[in-house]
Amino acid sequence: MIRIDRKMTGAALPTVLVVSVFMLILVLAALTYLSMDMQLYAGWHRERQQRMDLFSALKICCCDSTVFDEDSVSLFLFSEVPVNVYRQGWGFYEIMTASSGPYLISRLVGAASDSYTHAAFWLCDRNRALSLAGDTRIDGIVHIPLNGINYMEYGEDKFIGDRLMENKLRIAGKELPAVLKDGFVIPEDEVNMHVHANDSILMLSGNAIVDGEDIVLSSRSSVHDILVNARKVTVSSGFRGSLQIMCSDTVIVKHGAVLEYPSGIYIRSNNGFPYVELQDGCCMAGYVIVEGAAEDFSLSHPCYMQSSSASLSGLLYADGSCNLEGDVSGAVYVKDCFHIMGSSTYPGVLHDAHISRNDTIAYPLFMDAPYRRKAIKKLH
Repeated sequence: MIRIDRKMTGAALPTVLVVSVFMLILVLAALTYLSMDMQLYAGWHRERQQRMDLFSALKICCCDSTVFDEDSVSLFLFSEVPVNVYRQGWGFYEIMTASSGPYLISRLVGAASDSYTHAAFWLCDRNRALSLAGDTRIDGIVHIPLNGINYMEYGEDKFIGDRLMENKLRIAGKELPAVLKDGFVIPEDEVNMHVHANDSILMLSGNAIVDGEDIVLSSRSSVHDILVNARKVTVSSGFRGSLQIMCSDTVIVKHGAVLEYPSGIYIRSNNGFPYVELQDGCCMAGYVIVEGAAEDFSLSHPCYMQSSSASLSGLLYADGSCNLEGDVSGAVYVKDCFHIMGSSTYPGVLHDAHISRNDTIAYPLFMDAPYRRKAIKKLH
């Protein structure tokens, strides 16, 4: 029989203790790492949730106007930390800012719809028919006078456009649809920079308001998302930028100029003769709104002129007579229209106009419409 000696020498005990302590340290380190990882994940998740709360709060405020107390609201969504939302008028758009703790997002927003009518073209009833001539095409709902619609030919100038479908026709009233009373908003607080200028070269971007009498924007100007308040503004050929213009007299956009989205022109005249002109090859994206025009029965003082090679994407609202040609993608509301051929003026005529309803853009907050906001762009 073999006898095994199970006794251990005293020198082995420290080794066992060292190994045990080392193993315990490894286990503790693993547990600490796991705990830190969970804390980091929890922190990342809280941050992500707070950021998502900001987007959710903006979505709610874009869909429901009743959440606001004046121009601000605090919302409790999915955490105990409130989300504060503040809105501020910026021309005919709004700036919505949501903040929670150290996080903040800001968006420029407009209206999801122009008005309750959702028209492609609206012509007020002036006791005569709407006449289409040349290559005129209208895609969408058309509100026409009670006298109906004609398709005109001028000698050899045949009508080559599209005839309107009867199910797209509606009867227009004698006045344009209702508008909001707030009007064009120029903020008067410390975050905005006021610049008094009649110079032609401007280098401005965001939160800037330019005041002047007769302002000329040259092709060397660099402006983005600013407001311009003047009596008269001329946008020179070669200009490219985005701005909202408020005038009391005249705006001329010269040939080839580009006013990028979201831009706008608003004229409210006190003398009865407001005037906006889009010349050959210019592009305007946003809105053109003309108010305060005197009755122009003789069609000698149009409030809006658009060349056949110019284009407008957005809203055209003109409470006066218009000589409208070229492309419009959005919605058109005009008091009266006419066409000039040679020495003759033809009332109630659209000639070589291409008008199509566009529901993908954000409209200005001008006409009475269902409350729903649509984001235009991020703001820093």
